[in-house]
Amino acid sequence: MVCNVLLRKVGLTRLVLLALLGVAGCSATLPASSFATGAPGGTGAGPPYEHKAESWNEEGAKREAEEAPRLEAERQAKHREAEERPAKEAAEHAVKEREAREAGERAGREAVERERLASAAMCRVPSLKGDSLAAARSALTKAHCKLGRVLTPQRRHGALIVTSQGSPSGTKLPRGAAVAVRLGTRRAAP
Repeated sequence: MVCNVLLRKVGLTRLVLLALLGVAGCSATLPASSFATGAPGGTGAGPPYEHKAESWNEEGAKREAEEAPRLEAERQAKHREAEERPAKEAAEHAVKEREAREAGERAGREAVERERLASAAMCRVPSLKGDSLAAARSALTKAHCKLGRVLTPQRRHGALIVTSQGSPSGTKLPRGAAVAVRLGTRRAAP
């Protein structure tokens, strides 16, 4: 009796009712008309009652079944990406390291080349003391320098030679720098 009232008042579905019957201790002698009724009250009017939650659950299950392969593919792609990430990062790090090393080597080679060209183009002042004016000019030209101011004595007795020079020998000057010289006569040994 309690089971019949419960079925008519609440309008539960067959499955839920059977579960309640087991819990409440009701006998399974319910009239068949109470299950086949269209209205929740069990009056028998209208089409059989369908619980809306069940149709929603079926649609959700269908949607979930359709989306399952896509979701699984996304999960596997993320897993593969997570596995490949350390290898990719290591490869990128190695490339950056190699580029930095090559850039350093290239900069070093360029610096050496610039220094070589600069030193080749520098004027390294030769020792001119004791040379004639022509020999001093020739030596300065070979050393990428040029002859600067020439000071001669007021009186001269014999051949003129370089007695002093404006820049000391071995000095590095810019290419084409002028080197001054002072001429004098060779002194005779006593």
